[in-house]
Amino acid sequence: MADSSWQAVIHAYTQSIPKNARLKYVVLDFETTGLSSSKDKIIEVGMVKCVGKEEIDTFSTFVDPETPLSPQITQITGITDAQLQNAPKIEDIAQQMYDFIGDHLIVAHNASFDIGFLRAAYRKNGITAPQRFVDTLSLSKLLFPEMENHKLCTLVDHFSIAACQTHRALDDARCTHQLFEICLSSMEKLPPSERAIFSIEKARPLKKEANIKLSDIQPTNTDMDHTHPLYGKTIVFTGELSMERRTAMQMAADVGAILKNNISRNTNYLVVGRQDPDLVGEDGMSTKQETALELNRSGKGHVNVIQEAEFLALLKKEPPAPAEEEKELTLQ
Repeated sequence: MADSSWQAVIHAYTQSIPKNARLKYVVLDFETTGLSSSKDKIIEVGMVKCVGKEEIDTFSTFVDPETPLSPQITQITGITDAQLQNAPKIEDIAQQMYDFIGDHLIVAHNASFDIGFLRAAYRKNGITAPQRFVDTLSLSKLLFPEMENHKLCTLVDHFSIAACQTHRALDDARCTHQLFEICLSSMEKLPPSERAIFSIEKARPLKKEANIKLSDIQPTNTDMDHTHPLYGKTIVFTGELSMERRTAMQMAADVGAILKNNISRNTNYLVVGRQDPDLVGEDGMSTKQETALELNRSGKGHVNVIQEAEFLALLKKEPPAPAEEEKELTLQ
């Protein structure tokens, strides 16, 4: 893989990249007491600093959550209360985490989960730092749609990534590093037009979206394909997209999707854009995302939560990935 291949990932937010530049990034993974960064606690941090394919430094520590672990968490992670007894508290290491990450690009699997906990840790300790990140979960869904699911353990097995103990932070970070390199290599094989859907998330001023009346969005296509994966599907948008939301809604309507403003048990897809951290909760999720997650957890709904790139892939009639929660608290 050419060292410049990462340009396809960050094209949307860079102006001039040296031809032979080597990507510097930090791969991040947390083990936690649960799924909510506003309610649950970090119990282990694993980070790998990389330059190109080379691992140059690591950061790993247990974290005292100041609450006993549930038997389920111990069963999943293998981490016990005894191991955390003398561990530092999150406020004791937040500055060290910031110093290690710096302004590097962050890579994580199901990045919104880890970034949510990172932001909560920073916010609790008065640290202000924008995060640029790439999500290997989203990348793998787009690059390897034939996979049954895109959990890290599944991808590790499929690509014969070096054996590691999943659900331990540093091992998972190292596996994610190798997965990211596999994704970059796969992207090299795509034509430039296909690479355009890949980008990193980056802190920048959010655009103010004008209120859009659903009645103003009417299909312009009178000869719809009833086999299209979005035909007849209920779709909701949240956050800022790279395109105007009205444009995205019109694209969905033109293939027969049903547009709604709010999540319900009948929602099929929630398309997630960048969220304003001043408006969402500490977990980085909008109310629509939280509602979708709760419906999926309770079994009352089956909402596929997808990124903009996945929405664009669906428009091209690529098969949809099943709704999945990568950090689900079940044994793999």
